[in-house]
Amino acid sequence: MRTTVKLKRSISIGDSIEKIPDRKSLLGLPMKKSLEESIVIQAIRDLLDDNNLISLDATMFFLHADNTQLCAVGKLSGRQIRDRVLDALTHRKGVRREKLVRDLLNEISRN
Repeated sequence: MRTTVKLKRSISIGDSIEKIPDRKSLLGLPMKKSLEESIVIQAIRDLLDDNNLISLDATMFFLHADNTQLCAVGKLSGRQIRDRVLDALTHRKGVRREKLVRDLLNEISRN
């Protein structure tokens, strides 16, 4: 059984994994962010959500101890991101928390 990919490259069941194009080339788009980075960025954004359940879920994500490797984005380690998020959470919802979260998002996007 053969399948033709839009890159004018055919793949059969017996082909090794090295011959199969990666996801970036299959979509024809360059991937700017990894899945892990997208998850962490969305969780940080969710900290500011007006829906308390979404905000609480994002808080629990960062309180969970097993995600420090997942949270490592760019030059920031998972522990640094977690500490910055916990610092933002010590402030009540408002301008100060929003500023801390936005600063963290800006720092991640620069890296």
